[in-house]
Amino acid sequence: MLSLLARGTEVTMKFAMLSIMLLGSLSYGQPQFDSIVQVTSTSVEERSPAISPEGRYLAFLTNNKFGEPKQLGVLQLSNGRTRSMSDSLNLQDGISWRDENTILAGDLNARDGRIIAIDLKTSSISVLHEDERQVAFISEGVVPNTLLFSRLNEPSPGLPDEPNFAVWQLNLATGEATQLYDSPARDVQPMAMQNGEISFFSRVDTMGQSDEIYALDPQSNEAERLLENVGDDFGPAPSPNGRWIAFANNAGTAPALYLLDLDSGNVYPVSAMERRLSQPAWSPDGKYLYFVAREADSPADIYRVSVSSSVSIRSNN
Repeated sequence: MLSLLARGTEVTMKFAMLSIMLLGSLSYGQPQFDSIVQVTSTSVEERSPAISPEGRYLAFLTNNKFGEPKQLGVLQLSNGRTRSMSDSLNLQDGISWRDENTILAGDLNARDGRIIAIDLKTSSISVLHEDERQVAFISEGVVPNTLLFSRLNEPSPGLPDEPNFAVWQLNLATGEATQLYDSPARDVQPMAMQNGEISFFSRVDTMGQSDEIYALDPQSNEAERLLENVGDDFGPAPSPNGRWIAFANNAGTAPALYLLDLDSGNVYPVSAMERRLSQPAWSPDGKYLYFVAREADSPADIYRVSVSSSVSIRSNN
């Protein structure tokens, strides 16, 4: 497991004022953030940002009203052109890219779920996995030619009224799906980390209470909590260089974004916008952090903040 964890770190957030208890000392300097830019701005909901491997496209999910099926949108970042890709699908939160031309997503038809690959050029759909239960949060696995995803299991006896999502792995060569981790809570958004572990967050209450971020060792199937903060920690996104996990915490009046330094255990605030911030996603080069921002009673939009080179560059020596 990780040798340095942010144990005992307390995060207390208030509007326009952030108080952070920092543990340890920095080896590479504090991260710097500037140039917050609004990337999408329409009258509908836009969420689940995912940047293509070469950084040319932003994929996201969109719908008109809460509870309606989510559709796929793709924004070409060089010219601002957006196209809709999936009018006939009911996509689930947590999309990702297989390569520069292929988007991975979970689709729900009645009660049956499936993992699909959507071709950017032709809009054609390939089914990678069919499941009798709901699947969501699809991402590349730690092992080559595998995918990680969350699957809706049977309710836990300890929490019979709560949805019970577990962390699963799909072997694309054999088609075999294997459960890696299951707790009584909802274990969602698994993502591969550079050190071979898998980050995810566990949610007990459906309203977003009791959220905790973990690192899972896929060899032992043991998970260890990474943060012990005031409020709830959710939406973890490991950085491409393996040093950071971006996440949201809602201890203040509205959720805000933070970076956890996996080397030192320090926690840093990213921004203090007057909006509810969530769903951070890194650009492949680590220079930008995309995220979802929502004003009260308004549809969410996607923003990005530039991150200094002190965050993006890490020595491997």
